[in-house]
Amino acid sequence: MKTNYQITVSEKFFNMWKQEYESWKNKIHKSEDSKFIINLIDEFLNKAEINKMIVTKYNDFEEEVYVRYITYVKNQIFKILPLAEERGEWRKHLDTLINELTGSDKIFLRSVNFISLINKLETLKDFPEYPLSHSLDNIKNTEEFKTFRKTVFECMNVAQDLTLAGDK
Repeated sequence: MKTNYQITVSEKFFNMWKQEYESWKNKIHKSEDSKFIINLIDEFLNKAEINKMIVTKYNDFEEEVYVRYITYVKNQIFKILPLAEERGEWRKHLDTLINELTGSDKIFLRSVNFISLINKLETLKDFPEYPLSHSLDNIKNTEEFKTFRKTVFECMNVAQDLTLAGDK
């Protein structure tokens, strides 16, 4: 019968605990009782499925939630394009996204990629507003819009590369 163990802890805590255990295991006298305990713990560690947890100042959540959040961010970045093409309220959407992301920096995002993403999003604010009298085809052919579009896709790529613990 196969026994599986599932624990939910932060990866940092688990690795720290495992390192302490390995140090303790090497120091103790190897009696029959201690060998039994060591074998039991070793079996547990080898079969344990670790659900990586993201520790924030508000709540802990599984890493999968973070992955879904990055997908959400990429979708919100992409949403800027159709809003700009339709001359909708893309600037308001952009400001809301930047505010959300700068808030997440205080909670868990800390990396050079994060700073790059915010900087690129800020540069989108420099894109000119076109009056409704300009046709969409004319707008899409301008160098400004081509640069705007390219920057939006660059932002999506940078968002995909955001890491939890900073840059690897």
